Amino acid sequence: MSNYFLVFGIVLAVLLNIIACYHVLKTDYFDKHQKIFQIILTWLIPFIASVGIVLFLFNENNPSQEPTDFGGGANDSIGGVADD
Repeated sequence: MSNYFLVFGIVLAVLLNIIACYHVLKTDYFDKHQKIFQIILTWLIPFIASVGIVLFLFNENNPSQEPTDFGGGANDSIGGVADD
C-alpha cells in the first residue's frame, strides 16, 4: 500500500514540474538566465518550487483585482481634511 503513495507522490511531483517548466518557458516575465534558474530550482525542490512558480506566474499574468490604496488620500489618519 505504501508503494502506491510513493508512486503517486513521484508522479504528482513530475507532473507539477512539467507544468511549471512549461509556464516558465512560455512567459516573457523572465529573461533566459532566470528561466534556466527557475527550471533548475523546480527540479531540485519539486513540490514547493513548482507550485510556487506556477502561482507566481499566474498572479503576474492574470491580476484578479486592482491594487488598493491603503491611505494617503485627502483625509489624514485622524479623520481631518488635508489643506489644499
